[in-house]
Amino acid sequence: SILFLFLSGLFARSRNDTKTYAEKTFKRLLLPYIVFVLIDTLIYALDEAIIIKNHTFVVKGGLDIRELLISLFKVLAGVQRTFLNVPLWFLFSLFLIRFLYYSICKFKKPVSAGVISFITVSGFAFLLIKDNINLPANDNYYLTALVGFSYYALGDLFKKPIKEVCERIDKNRTRILLLI
Repeated sequence: SILFLFLSGLFARSRNDTKTYAEKTFKRLLLPYIVFVLIDTLIYALDEAIIIKNHTFVVKGGLDIRELLISLFKVLAGVQRTFLNVPLWFLFSLFLIRFLYYSICKFKKPVSAGVISFITVSGFAFLLIKDNINLPANDNYYLTALVGFSYYALGDLFKKPIKEVCERIDKNRTRILLLI
């Protein structure tokens, strides 16, 4: 998960238009999260409520719709894990990370915002890890985003140096091949 967050920051493109950025981020991250959480909840509810006996559906009972809806709301709000599809934490957390990072970069230069963000969030992350809060296994996606934010910021900070190294390698590729 750390690598994915770093790569997300590395390949993130800056957007000047806030409305366009918000729409694209919502469509690419939050909308799939919502759809997959609803599918996840439906599968869980069907599994809890119905069994198949002799090719017919039999209602098991015992499914509390009220509790299911409360849990669904908690999952959509990012404070409880999904029932079955646990990796969905990444979409929600990346949405939060991108929104926070974009907001900070709007007020500061991206490099200084990245450094300030990295140092601050890394400090909070250290405190969480020190207190043995397991992330991303933690049910609260906000805490997961807080820790992941530093890796995203690092990816964004290393974007230019990595690009320069790749360009140098690309220029020297012919020379290297000739030596071989």
